[in-house]
Amino acid sequence: GPIGMKLHTDFAKRKNDESARVPFHKSFEGTKLAEILEPTLGACIYQEQVMQIATQCAGFTSQEADKLRKAMGKKDLNILLKYEDKFLQGLLSHGYSNGKANKELWEGLKGFARYAFNKSHATSYALNSYQTAFLKVHYPIHFMATLLNRKFGRDDFSSFYDEAGRMGIKLIPPDINTSKYHIAPSADLQSISYGLGYIKTLPDDFLREIIKERDENGKYKDLADLIKRIPSMSASRLKGLAA
Repeated sequence: GPIGMKLHTDFAKRKNDESARVPFHKSFEGTKLAEILEPTLGACIYQEQVMQIATQCAGFTSQEADKLRKAMGKKDLNILLKYEDKFLQGLLSHGYSNGKANKELWEGLKGFARYAFNKSHATSYALNSYQTAFLKVHYPIHFMATLLNRKFGRDDFSSFYDEAGRMGIKLIPPDINTSKYHIAPSADLQSISYGLGYIKTLPDDFLREIIKERDENGKYKDLADLIKRIPSMSASRLKGLAA
């Protein structure tokens, strides 16, 4: 949405050129509308700004402003037509006398609201993006191991597997003496170990029993040692493990 409306380039221009920070129309400079848009360099960025303009510049109630916001987001023409005249008349009664500019403002808000975020939502996404980028850069093994666990069995798993490879991280096969139940960083933190829990045909309780015994009493010396130490070992399970 923002890219389709070219807001990304417009905002960049406003950031670097003070003369470009016009709040929709020059006639709105020095008004309450300009004050509402000042924190975002004269551009309408958040849904809350639509509601502020409606209440503080066009005399809408908070309830009406919220209905207007929803109608713009859903492109509900019936509601928009209902509020258009009220919005334009409200601007005039609040001292915004340039009818052409007022109409441009209305059309601009309609276009903007189709893709607008509310500020709290945008803040949460921005913070989450920053945190995940930081973890990916500074803790790549742990980050990708966690991500691959979350994506296992999903259609997009392969793309994240490829991303780990692009980063130089190797996903090594499961090892009965080193692998955990889930995909996890290797002991030396140089690669990612495939989880025993993702081996097909082997029951969950059986795999957890193998891991518990190993963690409590040390690594398995060989297959005979494994059979000796796991009481629930059966011929069918042994066959699946060998496979």
